[in-house]
Amino acid sequence: MARCQKLFRETPEPLSVAQLVKGQMDELAPRMPMIVALRNPGMKDRHWKQLEEVCKQDIKPKKGTTLNDMLNLDIQDHKDEIMKICDIAAKEYALEEALIEMNKEWQGVQFDIKDYKATRTYVMYGATEIQERLDMHLLRTQAMSFSPFKEPHKDAIEKWLQLLDRVSLVVEEWLKCQKRWIYLEPIFSSEDIQRQLPIEYKRFQGVDRTWRRLMNQAHAKPVVLEFCEPETLLSQFQEMFQVLESVANGLESYLETKRKAFPRFYFLSSDELLDILSQTKDPTRVQPYLGTCFEAMKSVVFQPDMEITAMISKEKERVEFVEGIYPEGNVEQWLKELETCMFTAVREQIVQSLADYKARPRKDWTTKWPGQVVICVGQIFWTIETEEAINTGGYEAVAVQLQKLKDQLNDLTELVRGNLTENQRVTLGALITIDVHARDVTTRLVQNKVQAVGDFDWISQFRYTWEDEDVHVKMMQTDFMYQYEYLGNTSRLVITPLTDKLYMTLMGAINLHLGGAPAGPAGTGKTETTKDLAK
Repeated sequence: MARCQKLFRETPEPLSVAQLVKGQMDELAPRMPMIVALRNPGMKDRHWKQLEEVCKQDIKPKKGTTLNDMLNLDIQDHKDEIMKICDIAAKEYALEEALIEMNKEWQGVQFDIKDYKATRTYVMYGATEIQERLDMHLLRTQAMSFSPFKEPHKDAIEKWLQLLDRVSLVVEEWLKCQKRWIYLEPIFSSEDIQRQLPIEYKRFQGVDRTWRRLMNQAHAKPVVLEFCEPETLLSQFQEMFQVLESVANGLESYLETKRKAFPRFYFLSSDELLDILSQTKDPTRVQPYLGTCFEAMKSVVFQPDMEITAMISKEKERVEFVEGIYPEGNVEQWLKELETCMFTAVREQIVQSLADYKARPRKDWTTKWPGQVVICVGQIFWTIETEEAINTGGYEAVAVQLQKLKDQLNDLTELVRGNLTENQRVTLGALITIDVHARDVTTRLVQNKVQAVGDFDWISQFRYTWEDEDVHVKMMQTDFMYQYEYLGNTSRLVITPLTDKLYMTLMGAINLHLGGAPAGPAGTGKTETTKDLAK
């Protein structure tokens, strides 16, 4: 209006109109905030009653009430009280609208209930979005419950908060229960497991019936608020989860008894062990897990009558058993028999190879036996021949033995250049590595003029001996019996003076029932050297 007055200042008639309107607006301006506040949609009967008490008159608009009627009310003196009541009404209305809005957001929200594999029942998928919405609305509702304007909606807020909290707990317990049920259902579908764990199976059956009934209900009525409305639903999921936990604990205890009966089962995960135990009628189902239970036994050979007669390494090296076994009875029992067969087979191969070593040229002998046996027997004869040389002629006789070792290495080098199978080539590579170390040790014995088998230069070396019908491994004061674990046909690490020191330290620690901790930069061979010592 100020612009109009400026525009019409040269024309009296329009100017007078502009001045009149501006005067009316100036008179109306102080009263408009109060009029706008009274139009607040949050004004309820309780608020109008409060205003009536403040203004000493009924100011609630009725049908047909005009703006002029409201302006003619003599209430300007109560402006502060009126504005305060209207502000409270607006904030109470905001809480009411927030509750209504949240409720609308949940209308039609459904659980994603789908078939689960071939179980003829359902499970819930994709609960993340529902959980995120629950968390967000719970935070909003909790904030509302602390609002100073909550009083008119206190019951509604509390009821809504309880509903959201119940839905959140139901979904949480549902998912926990579902995870356990999905894990246990295929396990107890196996007749073998049902037979071996009758008590746990009976408990699982009870939960399974309840689970299927609830999932059928969820599939028929997937709306979140409707399905979660019954107050007993949460307790049902909680009770089912407790039973499933009890069943899972019983199952774990059962697996622990199997692991104690056959400790190599500790190398398997619970799922892998259960896969074996659930298929006890088919012994061949153990094959995929043999490589985990045993260092080098990748598989075994089954005859048509299911007799196990040989083992095959990861390198496809085959070693026949002295006597076959039939996989009968509990799986841990016949696997223990298989372990014994492995020990016996390796020992028998060593015994036969010891005799064969003397019966044929060494380079012919190396290609006739499993790689592990060649390495072991080769070291036994190196120890025997070296000690005989020391005892008979001191370092001078050892010098003759040194030349023999060099000749043997030349023979192996020539043999490697010929036509060999892959396994024979690996065996010869490992044997050359060991023989090179034997040559180096023998060279030091000559250089240091060793005169007796008790000299430090000799007893500080690995010495393989055949005593009391068993292989013994000695170093310094330590003396360990060879364990006959089948190791397959693998390469060996090059042995250096530092490697010898590490071996000496670790062997002494083991003899004292202590541990060892090789230290050094990454990638220098600490782990591989320790593993090579175990061979």
